[in-house]
Amino acid sequence: MDASIKLRSALAEQLGLTPDWAEAFMETPRHLFLPSVFWSESGDNRHARLDQRGDEQAWLQAAYQDSYAVFQWDEGHQEEPDERFLATSSASRPAVVMRQAADLELDDDSDVLELGTGSGWFSCVLRTYLRKRARHGKGRVVTVEMDPEMFHHAMTRIRRTGTSVEYEIGDGEMGWPGEAPYDRLVATYSVDRISDQWREQITPGGIILAPWTTPWASYGTAKLRVEADGSAHGRFLAYGAFLRSREAARRLGGRFGPPDLDGWNSRVTTVNIWDLLADNDAGFAVGNLLPDVQYLRDATPVDETAKERVWLFTRDLRSLAAVERNGDDQAEFTVRATGTRDLIGEVADVYQWFIDEGRPAPDRYGLSVQPGGEHVLWLDHPDHVLVRR
Repeated sequence: MDASIKLRSALAEQLGLTPDWAEAFMETPRHLFLPSVFWSESGDNRHARLDQRGDEQAWLQAAYQDSYAVFQWDEGHQEEPDERFLATSSASRPAVVMRQAADLELDDDSDVLELGTGSGWFSCVLRTYLRKRARHGKGRVVTVEMDPEMFHHAMTRIRRTGTSVEYEIGDGEMGWPGEAPYDRLVATYSVDRISDQWREQITPGGIILAPWTTPWASYGTAKLRVEADGSAHGRFLAYGAFLRSREAARRLGGRFGPPDLDGWNSRVTTVNIWDLLADNDAGFAVGNLLPDVQYLRDATPVDETAKERVWLFTRDLRSLAAVERNGDDQAEFTVRATGTRDLIGEVADVYQWFIDEGRPAPDRYGLSVQPGGEHVLWLDHPDHVLVRR
């Protein structure tokens, strides 16, 4: 048996795919869509470089691990990762991709718009699944990629496999009106808003599936149904850690460089920001209720009293705070702050709200997007509105 088939079969079994999706998965070899060099997770917040020419067996095995595969850094401006690990294009973990596939609830005749072609593998899995079921000339998959280099890579791979995917180059935020309407829309990157064009290009009753991001974190996936009046409503799903769309990354602010602390106010807090950062559900709450607050972990030792810091800052950098700790076991932490806002206090208030509400996971939150673009975030029921924007 071909080595890739054995690896593919083992991964399909590990993922627990239904028979229909396992068939499409097995017929779409993931390694054929990956470049000869990619980076995968290796533990300790590091990336392992896999080179097909140097060690083909290791490269092939990595292609069939349940792990992401990064193949572009800093929009192509650097060839290797630096300390920021600024990945800008990747193939997501197969488990997450196949979860998206299932959550699309495809009918036999669903036409699908995929935004963010990436390697092209997911496009072909979707089309392979639909090809066996589609009737009446439907079951199309249209995929859109904005990066010219990634588009060329995916187009070449899709053509080689002979899969009848329609591929286009363009800005995914605009959807793809030329082939609209569609029954399903799936984004393979995180967004901070649902664009008007997306809603307008989906048939009533159709589904929009989009990983979610805030300045605080990328977590949660919005699953919305489009209504006849053009509005879209639904809940979040408790998964998703995708790269941000480039437009969302620009909206959510630039890169942060740690500033000089001279003249900052100093006080003590009992808020353990490190515990909060380890909790994805808490991060979802903070990110959505404080939509202009970001953080950066800094593990560079400063002195014996500040072995590690977490920086908090607003998008406009007018309010900042540095929370410091000197070890894992401590009840109080030094906060140095500047600006008009008490950021650690605001974060603490949201964290306490989160605890008081029973530590809600993303699936207790919902999102309603109205014609005209208003986004309404709610908890448990649409009447329990948390944020309008």
